[in-house]
Amino acid sequence: MPRKSTRHADEHRITLGDFERSELRKVVRFQQFGPLLQGAGVATLGLAGLVGAVVFMRYKAPDLVQAVKNTVDDITGAGGAMDKFGSFMTAGSGKDPVADRRMAQAFARRRNKLAEAIDYRCTHSSEGYDEEACSILHMQTKREYFDELQAFNDRIESEYADVTNGSYYIYKGLGNIDPLKRPGSKQYNEANRKHSAAVNAQIERAKQEDFEDPIVRDARKRQEEEKAREERNRRAEVDRILRGGL
Repeated sequence: MPRKSTRHADEHRITLGDFERSELRKVVRFQQFGPLLQGAGVATLGLAGLVGAVVFMRYKAPDLVQAVKNTVDDITGAGGAMDKFGSFMTAGSGKDPVADRRMAQAFARRRNKLAEAIDYRCTHSSEGYDEEACSILHMQTKREYFDELQAFNDRIESEYADVTNGSYYIYKGLGNIDPLKRPGSKQYNEANRKHSAAVNAQIERAKQEDFEDPIVRDARKRQEEEKAREERNRRAEVDRILRGGL
């Protein structure tokens, strides 16, 4: 039998709280990564072997790990080889490269913490996702961090301009704390501008020295051949006149 047309519709909504959303995320994650866990048995055997090797190594050489840490500290730690190298390079200049490197390292730690906070607050699948906190991190915290870092980079560039590789020691191993490795920084943009200008200058010199339009080249070649032919004819005529006179 035909059905009557609908006169009205009722809409029902279910609002989930933070706890319900957290539990629902767990279910979704299990559905996404559950199949991967089925093949984890083989990987687990390999991991067990690796763990056994590590345990065996620590049993046979319990001081090896600490020795490695000590070596790293001797190189990069306070008073280590890198600090001594920086002090040697700037001896008598009134600069304090060790303190400046400590500041650069502090910026690197802040960068890592900021990245972790953004990942925690701005990833939709994260339990700590918060749109407002994410916006503050991007629009305020991140901007303040990069403004302070750029000011620090500018000071280092100014103070160590007369020291060969002075900033190299300060930024060594710290990634994009070095402005030349951070796209968007003033130093990075200036270096790119100079590089582009140098490349363009080389291209222009190559054009002026080596490049010649094919039509012009062919015309010049024909002209040179014509001059050579005229010169040969002139010499032949001179020879003929001289032979006739003799």
